[in-house]
Amino acid sequence: MAKAGLRFVLIPEYLANSRMHVGAKTIRQRDEVFRDTMALLKRHCGYIPLSWIFGYTAFCLDHRDQFFAPLQPSVWKYLASLPVGIWHNRRTPQRFVAEWAAKPFTVAMRRLRHGSAR
Repeated sequence: MAKAGLRFVLIPEYLANSRMHVGAKTIRQRDEVFRDTMALLKRHCGYIPLSWIFGYTAFCLDHRDQFFAPLQPSVWKYLASLPVGIWHNRRTPQRFVAEWAAKPFTVAMRRLRHGSAR
């Protein structure tokens, strides 16, 4: 919609709600949800940001659903996110490397802990 030039406005009230449970696709098929979301980001934005790459890398390494079993950041997972991010952003690897390198581990982990990886 933004690409079509439509303007967005703030509506200061809740219009929808959701609930999470262990049988929800978001939890049960976490790998598929990550892959679908990253494909959508790549298709529409041409880039998958560090927060999604890190979340996916962490999921692949520890299989935590990152909702009921919250994401557990580690230096190893952060380091492992570099080649994963370069692979998924192979048309613009320098952009990913710059984003990855610009955020010291502690800054990136603080940001990711506050929900941007969900």
